[in-house]
Amino acid sequence: MMMDEMPIKPLILGGAQWGNNGYVLIGYNHFSSKVSEGYIAQDNSNTGGNSKEIEVSGNLNFGSIAVGQQLSKIFKIKNVGSEDLTVSSITVPNGYTLNWNSGGITPNNEINVTITFAPLSMVSYNGTISVNSNAQSGINSIAVTGNGGNTNILQFTDSRDSKVYNYVEIGNMVWMAENLNYDSPNSACYDNTNSYCNQYGRLYEFQEIMDAASLTNNIPSGVQGLCPTGWHLPSKNEWQELIDEYNDGNSNNGVAETYNALIQGGDSGFEGLLGGYNTWGTVSQDEGVRTMFWTTTEYTWGIPYGFYLSGFINFVGFSDASSSEMMYCRCVQN
Repeated sequence: MMMDEMPIKPLILGGAQWGNNGYVLIGYNHFSSKVSEGYIAQDNSNTGGNSKEIEVSGNLNFGSIAVGQQLSKIFKIKNVGSEDLTVSSITVPNGYTLNWNSGGITPNNEINVTITFAPLSMVSYNGTISVNSNAQSGINSIAVTGNGGNTNILQFTDSRDSKVYNYVEIGNMVWMAENLNYDSPNSACYDNTNSYCNQYGRLYEFQEIMDAASLTNNIPSGVQGLCPTGWHLPSKNEWQELIDEYNDGNSNNGVAETYNALIQGGDSGFEGLLGGYNTWGTVSQDEGVRTMFWTTTEYTWGIPYGFYLSGFINFVGFSDASSSEMMYCRCVQN
């Protein structure tokens, strides 16, 4: 006799028939049982059971999209359980629409859902997408982020790798509205994680980003460096002109108004991201609170200036930068 047995009167339900071996198999949610010779016994040969489990996945960081424009991405809803999954609805934050929001998904299958971001104003559109279903467990939500950007933002393509960049006219200059993401031999992603390159661009050593050019504080600098054809690295004076566009004539380059204009979602369209930087080549730090960019201008003894945005105190400014640091690059149109 098997374990956990108890005498009962044999009863066959649902049209089941006795097998040649004298028992009938009855399925339960968490185990299977056999009725044999008047006894019911747990059968541990099938302990998997049935389940309704969901998994929502994808990368829904839209970055900055100009007001009046739109961008679409895809996220996945997968049935990782053993029973049919029924999605009754999907809730999304304002500014986002879906091409699918209800239906059934069979076990081990998935639905690719297209989500479109179309900002109506220059504000942040961050929130959570929640999938409502009959799932008993799993991951049923995913974060989505996006910002309504400056309507003056345009795009160009880097002929070296076909990457497309946003750019924006600010004052008398045209700036890239995102960090350079050209995969040069000595460049790196923050924390050596590829997804950070997609979000922040790549970090560069000063010698490589200058490409053997001489230090200068000219406007324009005339240093192409690793910038795409038709673009150049900005000098300290060019960065200062950018600052002066938003400090209302105040000589203090650290005013909060300038920081708020240049940071992601600000009214300049510059879309500065607090992507941190690398020190001693490979040590990543300050992601989410500060970011640093190269200039072509000497601080002292061959050491260049770096330009930074600091979220600690909503500050912008310049500091000396060592050869052991890796920073981001913004390019200015020639």
